[in-house]
Amino acid sequence: MRKTRGLGGIRSALAVAGLALTVTADAGLLSKLNVFRYFSKKSRVETLLITGNIARSRLLAEMIQFKTGQPVLLISPSASGEQLYFLPAADEAGAIETAKYVEFIDYLHPERIVFLGGPQYVPQQFVDQVKDRYPSLMVTGDDWTKNAEALGKIFRVRKLARRYAELLQQIEAAPTAPRTSSVPGAPSEPAAPLPPPPPAVR
Repeated sequence: MRKTRGLGGIRSALAVAGLALTVTADAGLLSKLNVFRYFSKKSRVETLLITGNIARSRLLAEMIQFKTGQPVLLISPSASGEQLYFLPAADEAGAIETAKYVEFIDYLHPERIVFLGGPQYVPQQFVDQVKDRYPSLMVTGDDWTKNAEALGKIFRVRKLARRYAELLQQIEAAPTAPRTSSVPGAPSEPAAPLPPPPPAVR
């Protein structure tokens, strides 16, 4: 499996840049977008990790991606509704139209899906739409160190929880880190700044 991002890069991206996404603005058919170039029918997605674009969950998702090379789908809360962003292991993030959620997952055709975080991170409708279509695991505890321990066992990543706790502490201690989300009902914790809405994928 590929290791495409170093932990130093994760630290700087999360603690300094505040989890900002680089969004691909191309529109058109899924198979023609640059962000999907690595996910042709010949590609294999063993696990799709779906979580919220919030500091605690995104940090853990990126650390798993670094170790496994598997893609991540982020759900960004906003006052106007959720926005979806796809993070392949070796390319920029791309926006996914919410209405295309199931179609996009069918395109990836993962062997399993891991949902990380409770309803504040992954709204229930995103779980319900695909849980009967693909084998699914839920990691929804309030203790994020224990969530990291659980994912470490699922993905067979040693010492994940300890490293995650170290990096999370650095993020929460950073003076530039936002302390709470501006979205009503979102978790009270360092939250990722929401990227501007890109053109929808059609």
